[in-house]
Amino acid sequence: MELIVVRLKDQGYLNDAKYATAFSSYRRDNEKFGRMRVVNDLKAKGVHGEVIEKAVSSVYDDVKEEISRAPIYAANGCRSQGQGSEADARIFRQLMRAGLDRRPSLRS
Repeated sequence: MELIVVRLKDQGYLNDAKYATAFSSYRRDNEKFGRMRVVNDLKAKGVHGEVIEKAVSSVYDDVKEEISRAPIYAANGCRSQGQGSEADARIFRQLMRAGLDRRPSLRS
């Protein structure tokens, strides 16, 4: 079994860095998820922390403030939620599950 794993790694089929980058890019572009959601999902899949940090940083480098992505995410998945504080709270929870950071970014 170990020989097979080594061979697959040598041939480039098992590469956590490539997988984490592709996964992060897909989740950002297609599912509109934020950085924290992607980090948590990769951790759950057993990807090493340093690999996650490098991959997510490279993919989310161009995202200045994640909260600015909220309308995009909301337009895709939070339609017809009603009005009022209960609906606002529901939408807020959905945005937090999507991993959108509500704090302003410290990056320029």
